Amino acid sequence: MRPVRYCLLALTLFAGAPLPAADEDDGRPITVARLADVAIPLERSAPAEVEALTRTTIAARLAAEIDSIPVETGERVAAGDVLARLDCTDFEDALAQAEATLDELEARLRLAGIRLDRTERLRRENAASADQLDEAEAERNALRANLRAQRTRVAMARRDVERCSVNAPFDGLITARTGERGAYVQPGTALMELVSTDRLELRALLTDGDAKSLEATGNATFRAGGERWSVSLVTIVASADSASRTREARLAFEGASPIPGTAGRVHWTAHPRSIPADLLIRRDGALGVFIIADGRARFRSLPKAIEGRPAPTSLPADTRLAVEGRYGLHDGDRVRIIE
Repeated sequence: MRPVRYCLLALTLFAGAPLPAADEDDGRPITVARLADVAIPLERSAPAEVEALTRTTIAARLAAEIDSIPVETGERVAAGDVLARLDCTDFEDALAQAEATLDELEARLRLAGIRLDRTERLRRENAASADQLDEAEAERNALRANLRAQRTRVAMARRDVERCSVNAPFDGLITARTGERGAYVQPGTALMELVSTDRLELRALLTDGDAKSLEATGNATFRAGGERWSVSLVTIVASADSASRTREARLAFEGASPIPGTAGRVHWTAHPRSIPADLLIRRDGALGVFIIADGRARFRSLPKAIEGRPAPTSLPADTRLAVEGRYGLHDGDRVRIIE
């Protein structure tokens, strides 16, 4: 029985002895990363389309037959390029007739001047009556008036001949062509549509939140067909569309630009620093991250965080975030950083 008594005594002494103190450096093992090393910019985008500020219908200004249209839809043209030619035979004949009449009136006016000079000399010699002098002066004045009127008719006839050639008023792109060779047109008949390639804007439709974000950023890029162009915000329309609940933004291209009608998306940085979605963790119904400070994990909720999306943050760039081992952490846990 003595061995049993010794065992009981040993157990009693062991139970009453204090336990060894735990190592104060013990904690949950985790890895950490600086926010500056893992943060990404938060990008937003919206549908957008390139629009020409200048768009005009090119129309005939004469009643004539179309002789030729040397341009096609989709072709770029420069200011002054010939877009169409009208049959100008009748207008050229009218100009020639008006110029001939002008020559005749100029000749008659010179003769009337000579007659007036002669009549004035004869009147001074009392060889001509006052009535003859008045008639000579009236004839000269009438011819002067007719000459002025005829010069106006010649100028109008020349403009008609010039209008036989329809020229581009500005650099642009032919987006539609309705006229065809041989067709008879009246003044105002549409021949084609021309849009400017120099004055272009980007039109984007934004939600109210995106509108505020883009307005705060100012600069963006337009992406379409694998290409991108730099744009800057011009204005955001103050009112929203009642049907789509969107607001229209107008942006200007900074340098090169795509052709009018190009559709794509405008992208901008909504926040320069955001936490990747895979680092977010949920605690007590809130999304956030564990930051490490003074050997402890502190849960920092991110009110604007959305599941599966990067979360914008204003945390300092040198903030240390828990990475591996974060799922087992609770607010206030002691941690041990491992490499």
